[in-house]
Parts: sequence; C-alpha cells; structure tokens
Amino acid sequence: MRIGLSISRVVAGAALVLLAPAAMAQFAFGEGDHVAIIGNALPDRMQHDGWLETYLQKANPDKDLVIRNMAFTGDQVASRPRNEGFMKEHEYLGLVGADVVFAF
Repeated sequence: MRIGLSISRVVAGAALVLLAPAAMAQFAFGEGDHVAIIGNALPDRMQHDGWLETYLQKANPDKDLVIRNMAFTGDQVASRPRNEGFMKEHEYLGLVGADVVFAF
C-alpha cells in the first residue's frame, strides 16, 4: 500500500485539467497512476455523471489510470467530519494508493 505522496504529484483542483496546454506540459500522468478526487459537494455530485473520469481516460488512453472519487459533501480543507472510528485522511488516501490527488 502506497501512502506517501510527493508534492510534485499532488494536483490541487480539477481546474488544472482545463488550463492551457502550456500549463499542462508541466504535469503528466504516469503509467498506472491512481488518481484520488477529494473535496466537498462539487466533486461528490460529480460522481453521478463521471464526465471528469471520462475526460481523463480519453486524454490519457495509454496511461491505464485508476480514478477514485472519495469526496463527501461537507468536507473542507481543514475539516473532514466523519463518524467516530473512521480512518485518518492519509490512511484513506493510502487505501486507494493515491499517486495524484485532485483536491476541491
């Protein structure tokens, strides 16, 4: 199980996907990267359609990406309310072996 994330591999927000191609040249997915989407109600509701996952897979057909939407309505950067006994944030990301994190 991979728990550690390098700073260069952490992506803050799905807006990066929509930036100019010159900005995209600074980041590239690796082969078999595990992408975790975390955040509030916006990414939580995105689970109903799957458009972001589809876009990422289509834009990176040779990368064999694994994408997991782990968002919960009510989450904030400094506060992630959970039931007692729920695993810590780093353990939760480690559960899916996140290499890249989209944080909302």
